[in-house]
Amino acid sequence: MGKHARSGFIALLAVPAIIPAASVNAFQAHNGDIQSVLANGDEAKNKERKGAKAAAFPPLLIRVPVGRITLGISAKELMDTAKRLGRTKTQQQIYRKRMIRELGREIVLVPAYMISKFEVTNEQYEIFVKAMWPKIRFPFSWWLPADLDEHRRAHFEANKKLKALKKEAEEKQKEQGKDFDQDAFWTENYQKLQWAVPENRERFPVTWITYSDAKKFAAWTGLRLVREAEWQRAFQGEKGFLYPYGPKWDKTRKVPSRPRAVGTTQALVSPFGVHDMMGNVWEWTADNFDPYKGFNDELRKLHRILKRAKFDRASLRQLQAPDFGNGKKIVRGGSSDNLNDAQIVFRAHQRLPLEDFQRTSLLGLRLAKTLVPALDATTLVYRAQYNHDNLTGHVLALPGHGARANWGRSFPQRGIERWDFKGELITGYHMVSVVPVREVLESFGQLPKNIREYRETSYRYGLTGAHGLPVAVIFTTEKLSLQGALNFGKAKVTELPPSQYTVLYRAGGINQELHFAMLAGSDELKRYKGKRKADVIEKKLSEREKKKLARKKEREAKKKERAEKRNKTKKQSKKQSKKQSKKQKQKEAFAKIIAKAAKTWPEVVDKYAVPDKITLGYPKKMKPTTITINPGKLEIPLYKDILLIRDNEGKYIAFLPYSKRLDLKPNKEVAGSLKVNQATGTMTYTGGPRLNSAFSIPFEISFKLDVAELRKNWILPAK
Repeated sequence: MGKHARSGFIALLAVPAIIPAASVNAFQAHNGDIQSVLANGDEAKNKERKGAKAAAFPPLLIRVPVGRITLGISAKELMDTAKRLGRTKTQQQIYRKRMIRELGREIVLVPAYMISKFEVTNEQYEIFVKAMWPKIRFPFSWWLPADLDEHRRAHFEANKKLKALKKEAEEKQKEQGKDFDQDAFWTENYQKLQWAVPENRERFPVTWITYSDAKKFAAWTGLRLVREAEWQRAFQGEKGFLYPYGPKWDKTRKVPSRPRAVGTTQALVSPFGVHDMMGNVWEWTADNFDPYKGFNDELRKLHRILKRAKFDRASLRQLQAPDFGNGKKIVRGGSSDNLNDAQIVFRAHQRLPLEDFQRTSLLGLRLAKTLVPALDATTLVYRAQYNHDNLTGHVLALPGHGARANWGRSFPQRGIERWDFKGELITGYHMVSVVPVREVLESFGQLPKNIREYRETSYRYGLTGAHGLPVAVIFTTEKLSLQGALNFGKAKVTELPPSQYTVLYRAGGINQELHFAMLAGSDELKRYKGKRKADVIEKKLSEREKKKLARKKEREAKKKERAEKRNKTKKQSKKQSKKQSKKQKQKEAFAKIIAKAAKTWPEVVDKYAVPDKITLGYPKKMKPTTITINPGKLEIPLYKDILLIRDNEGKYIAFLPYSKRLDLKPNKEVAGSLKVNQATGTMTYTGGPRLNSAFSIPFEISFKLDVAELRKNWILPAK
């Protein structure tokens, strides 16, 4: 498979969906209600449920129940398979080398999930391309042949007319014209080209798709790529077949010699009713090319077997560990191009590593769905589109990038979702989702240990662009409104267009930067009768004097800096340090802070929009009641608890008064909940970050969705 230019799209990894057997109970407790709705059973009961409705899911998704599978093969299985399927010693060695990447024995429990019945088709992908055009490139195979020929001729003519050539040189130039790199031309100029889905191939699997293309498409549909173990689970069924139809190869069930329309090869359907998992085209999975557990042990066993069988050293050198990782992803399924090695390629355990930027005419994709509303889409958007600077180093409580330690964990994300359809095809996806911050981390050099310290940290150490502590993030494809937003006594409705919004908590209080700036400013304003020193000096001095004074200040600053450096190198005697009392040290430290603040206080108070009149009377006579924070120039109350709303560009756009008392609750009691009032459109999320390993800080965040919109066929969180 050829390599192509790497896509610039931010890497997305699909939601982990495989869990160790020991963790399944926790996962089922988290998702049990939704799984019961989707379970095959009494449809009447399903329709009566107030939670998720099975009919609202994409119709081509098939539910696969929870079950165990074994990833990988043993060294003995590798040797036996190569001997049984290889017709010659050379072919057996090729098969052994190919199966090295399958070594390891890892028994995992795959939770219930949904997988697409068919591979993604041209007609489905066309809807996506048209909806996202011109940000998304159409597949190479859709380039109209006539347009391709025209650009090839234009390339040839351009080369021919570069300059007047002699006959011999001209012939050489013609040969260069034949080397028209159509793939590179398509990659760079796709927006100007003519394209259409090839006639009568609407139901064929879409191909020429990179891993990045596949992730973008999955995010647009609200689904995700299939994980490798999920793919194998759907392929094998409950009995763990080696092939979709049974444990042995069946010559009568022929794999087509070229790709066909999806769902046309009925003889190769998997036990769960999933089509085209054997042949047709290879399919991207979400997994990195990593070794299975026990790989090294099985590799050593293999080498011992080979040595006992008296294999030569050259054969042993060929059977070493493959180059795992390095940006490679796993593809599964095989294609019509693998018929010569059908029995080895179409086994359940076959895995092929590809670079994430590769694309071919025999590489497509299949999608899957986690049984938690909006979790897949939220995770993909968080990794690809969300502005992580808004979290100031914190992370959201979402699945990690495929780390198996995360498998089986429940997540406090809660949301609602729905799809638009044209027949069985997805034409649009909608969601509203809230995710809390995973845990409180050190902020501004402080790590809160209790509620008091958490409140103080939320306001005391704020700087420009980092006010408050992040609590949660709202992800929405719909327009929301904050009905409780107040503008100093006046009710105000803040509209939130589709995007991502960070919610931060700020307790009432003045931050240190402004506090020290106002103290320094108060001293200066008193000294100059309510005026700033710079303003007074400016009126008295001529331009020449101003320049002279500026040079003098610069010299004094450099002189002072040199003196400070010398003082740092000198050691104070022990007697002097003992005589100096703690109170004196505090006074000196405070004096240094004020002296430092005196240099910049005008910029600081102006930044927070505090008038000089208030600064003059600070802190005994007057205190500011409001300040302006940036970016966004949002005016907020200084001494009241609030929730700040920050948009994805980093601007503060609104605040909500927060009167609820902060309290610590055991982590188990703060699992996350989303209450949806369909009569009023109000949605209230309850959840929050962990303060430590035992306790969390729950918050309540309320917003509204249009009632008419909420009456549509949304999948709601389980009660």
